[in-house]
Amino acid sequence: MLVEEYFRGSSSTPISTNKFVCWQPSILGVVKINFDDSLQNNSATREYTLRDRKGEVIKVGVAYYGQTSIIMAKVQALRGGVREAIVAGCRKITIK
Repeated sequence: MLVEEYFRGSSSTPISTNKFVCWQPSILGVVKINFDDSLQNNSATREYTLRDRKGEVIKVGVAYYGQTSIIMAKVQALRGGVREAIVAGCRKITIK
């Protein structure tokens, strides 16, 4: 398929590229940090969730950062999740 066909669309081009993502448990004794960011009109927010092996929420955090780049929002989301995991006493973590 040509690049032009992809962007123009064709009968063989899927209309949607949605992908179902399912949470997977971590290893026993390891806390999982999921984090995400959002950027709209150069204003960024971030959120993180700490979960145990069973998927039980240990801690959730959300913050508004104002005018920044998407990469800074991602870094701040990761940083916030790791910092809160340490404060909560988690010594073994995995990041997704």
